[in-house]
Amino acid sequence: MKGLTDAKPAALLLALMLVTGLSPARLASAIGDPTSTVPQNHRESFAIGKKGDRVEFLAPAGWERTAMSNSNTLTYTKDKNVMKIILLPNVADREIGVRRHIQTSAQNGELIQIEDEKTRTPNGFEGHSCIVSNRDNSRRGSCAIVGRGDFLIKVVSTTERGSDPLPLEAVVTSLTFKEAK
Repeated sequence: MKGLTDAKPAALLLALMLVTGLSPARLASAIGDPTSTVPQNHRESFAIGKKGDRVEFLAPAGWERTAMSNSNTLTYTKDKNVMKIILLPNVADREIGVRRHIQTSAQNGELIQIEDEKTRTPNGFEGHSCIVSNRDNSRRGSCAIVGRGDFLIKVVSTTERGSDPLPLEAVVTSLTFKEAK
């Protein structure tokens, strides 16, 4: 079977890209990220460590799930709202991990303000509620950074300025740690 390693098909593809002015990056951005609508009671998960342990959570029903950009981030959208669930692995000390993540986020344009009251979930996750905005304050919302063992989970719900972000509590309280058998 011939592939694109043959000279003629490769030259034809290159010529087509040159004529239309499309680069692979521009083509990908024109097509957009693939999405799928999250069904009711759908659970998602992240792999934790090398033993096969997982963290599961109840995905926001009716939202559009964007294809994973990496194995540690899931993104959902609904109208002008964005919800991200992010795994922060290999965190030896939870409080230091939270502070370091806040500093890294600030360098990337995401400003996080921790609220005083601690958060605890029914399934043993502990951490902080927080408020989040981007550098120019055009997007704002709420977040939670909670952990269990040697990892943190960050849940962020943002919207455009002037709108209220959708609640994230259902996702946070549904976090469940599943040990590999």
